Amino acid sequence: MALADLVVAGGDVRVFLNLKPSYDLSHLVAKGKEVDVELLNSILSPAGDGIWALPTSENPEPEEMFDAASIGSILELLRTNFPVTVVDCEHHLSERTVTALDAADRILLVTELSVASLRSMQRTLGLCRRLGYAENKLCVVVNRYQSADVLPLKDAEELLKWPVFWHLPNDYRLSSAALTKGVPVAVEDPGSKLARSYRDLAIKLGGAAAAKAAEVRSGERRSAFKSWFGIERRLGNVT
Repeated sequence: MALADLVVAGGDVRVFLNLKPSYDLSHLVAKGKEVDVELLNSILSPAGDGIWALPTSENPEPEEMFDAASIGSILELLRTNFPVTVVDCEHHLSERTVTALDAADRILLVTELSVASLRSMQRTLGLCRRLGYAENKLCVVVNRYQSADVLPLKDAEELLKWPVFWHLPNDYRLSSAALTKGVPVAVEDPGSKLARSYRDLAIKLGGAAAAKAAEVRSGERRSAFKSWFGIERRLGNVT
């Protein structure tokens, strides 16, 4: 599995996984048309459990160097060489973000059961409709869900006019502990409700093979489910 950080200004993948990479996304982009599988493999950082990460730089980089064409080429290589590719995108719409989203098999849109978060999700779903994305491509995921929330899931769905694909239970203490240690929740507490929920979400997204992919040891690349992201650019009439 490959994990690529496309948040070029302040991406946190390296922090969340406690990585100290020798190379990052900027080194790959700087190579331009010279990027190939051999170079890609030499730059990726092992993150354990079969995960290979492509973090962003800790140093400020000119955003214009991360153009859609360069990002597209890198994502295509990742998709070709890994059974699963997950991309963390920026929250604002940029050409490189559209490059990833446009060809995604699934797009996970994360929200919370608060008025501000749901209003933001309404705008995001509207934008996705303008981009022409199929409904089954967009998966609304409610984070930090508690059964005692003032706004029930059913009311949120009526407000969004969109089904909630999944909800993750609230466990702030576990999430914070995992982030502080730079390990996945499933490593910090594999028997927790939150860890099981993440696993079940992966299964729902890609079938039982997705769960097996989580058990792959570092360095192995076992077939799991179709790669989430590919390359194809379609900006349409977005302004």
